[in-house]
Order: sequence, then structure tokens, then C-alpha cells
Amino acid sequence: MQINLGALLFSLLAGVAIHLFFKAIRRYGPADQSGERGWQRTPTSYLSVSDHVVTSPRRQLYYLAFRHLPPLIVTILLCGLLNKLLPELWTLPYLLTGTFSSVLFGSFREVFRRGIYLSERLVHLYNVVIINLTAVLTEFFSHSAWLAAATPSLEGIVDNIWSSLFVSLIVVAFIESSSRRDHVDRSEEREDITERFVTSSLTKIEAKFGDYMDEIFANHKLLNRLMRAILVFEDMNRPAWMRFIERILVRIPGVRMTVGVAQVLSDQPLSDFESIVAAQKLLAERIEKLENLADPISEQEKLNNLLEMYNPNKKYIDEVLAVYRRIPAGRVTA
Repeated sequence: MQINLGALLFSLLAGVAIHLFFKAIRRYGPADQSGERGWQRTPTSYLSVSDHVVTSPRRQLYYLAFRHLPPLIVTILLCGLLNKLLPELWTLPYLLTGTFSSVLFGSFREVFRRGIYLSERLVHLYNVVIINLTAVLTEFFSHSAWLAAATPSLEGIVDNIWSSLFVSLIVVAFIESSSRRDHVDRSEEREDITERFVTSSLTKIEAKFGDYMDEIFANHKLLNRLMRAILVFEDMNRPAWMRFIERILVRIPGVRMTVGVAQVLSDQPLSDFESIVAAQKLLAERIEKLENLADPISEQEKLNNLLEMYNPNKKYIDEVLAVYRRIPAGRVTA
């Protein structure tokens, strides 16, 4: 097959455009409650409680739509233009060039990055596979009448670039101003919803694990209360269906990942109760060391130290502490 350099360059430009689009969104997109920017948060990323109660029911749908629609649209456009300009050309290799180049320095590189959880790696692998499958899917319809009718001419695209940029600026300005007003107007509403969510989640956690935790955390009220906060936050971000998948994946030889409702690192499939036992051992060993220090430390310093050991991510620590403060000390009886 003879390579058409013009078509190859056009495909590479399309892939680079997709990559730069997502890179710009990660850098300049609206921030969440914790200040984290970017609309490319994956389904396995941790959400704050307030963000969870607002976005969680649509979280996976948002991710799928936002992550895959732009590459699909650009791939369809690329296919239509190549068919118009070079009607005898087999478009599939060039479509794959465009889709692969769009993920080459993003998800494809992340698949092989060290130091990330298996769940994150699988999300990036999923992105690489699905986005390249859009090229194959588009090829099936490459000579359909609707694609030819929907594809604009090259001259039309160039003519509309300036108007598109102008409209984009207006949209971005509107989103920014709206998100700031929404943050101010709805902060109290979000606080109330968050409070009710934590109370509801805590009731569910206590109904299932409360007596068990009171037993294994006997005579240690701080750890008992902290474990409840961890379980509320982890169960919110790692629901039962996700933990079920993790218990399957961890059976793969050589795989080590966080499992169970307490999300402890293991190379074995742990039940929710077994993960709580494993977490109890970790927390008990650490707090024994903290309580035997020559210079006593405050309760807040103990909590920070325990959570840094459990998960060093600052956002994780802040969010679990926020849940911890919402749990009345009187609800923990051990």
C-alpha cells in the first residue's frame, strides 16, 4: 500500500488536535470543590463528598460522553474529508493514525507508567482500545451517503474557524461566570446535602459493620470513629460493584491492589469484613507507636499521621477528616 503523505499529515494533525483539546481542558477547565482542575476525572478517581452528591449518579455517563465524543466527531470528520479529497484512498490506516496519535502521549503512555493503581491503568487501557475502535467503526460507514452529506468542504471548515473561535470564547466566559455564581449561591445547599448524605451513609455502614467495628476497636474510640469515616468515604468512591471487580482482578498472579470496603493493599481477594480486620491491624500498630512517643502529640496530629500512613494523598486525607468531623463522637460507643 502506497502511503499518501498529505493524508498522513492530515491524520496526525487531527490526532494532535484531540490531544491538545483534552490537555487544555485538564489545565483550564473549571475546578471542583477541592480546587482540582480538569473534566477528565476518571470513574476511579476519588470525589469529595459534596462533589459526589452532585455528580455521582451521572459520573460514568459524563466520563464516557466527554472522553469519547470529541475523538468520535473528529474521526468522522477526518474520514469524510479524506473521502472527499481522495476518494480512492483506503481510510482505515489514516483514521487509526489519527486516533492512536491522540492517545499516544496521554492514555497510552499512562498504561505503562509506574506507581499507579491497576484500576487507573485499566481505565487508560480502556481509553486506548475504545478510541482506536472508533476508527474501525467509522471505516464501516466511510462511504455511506449520510457521511458524504454531513461532511463540510475543506473551504467551509477554514471559513468557519474564526466564527467557531468567537463562539467558543463566549461559551467559556459564560461557563466561568455561571460556575462562580453557582459556587456562591449553592454553597449552603451543598453543605446541607453533604451533611444528610454522610448521616445516611453512616447509618448504612453502622447497620452492616457497626457491631463488628465496636468489637475489634474496643477501648479505642478514636480509631473506631476514624474507621467509620474511612468506610463512608471509601464506600462512596468504591461501591460494591467496583469492589467485586477488584476482587476478580486481584486474583491475577503478580497483581497487588486495594480491595474491600476498607481499600487495603493486598494480593489476595478480601471480603469487606476481612479488609476491615486488615485496616484495624495497620491503624492499631501505627497508633501504638504514636502513643509511645516521648513527646505526646495532639489528637489532630494523630489523625493526620494515621491517614498519611493509610493513604498519603492530601485530598484523601482532607476529605476523610471532613467526614470524621461530621460523625458525632457520641455515635461511637466503643
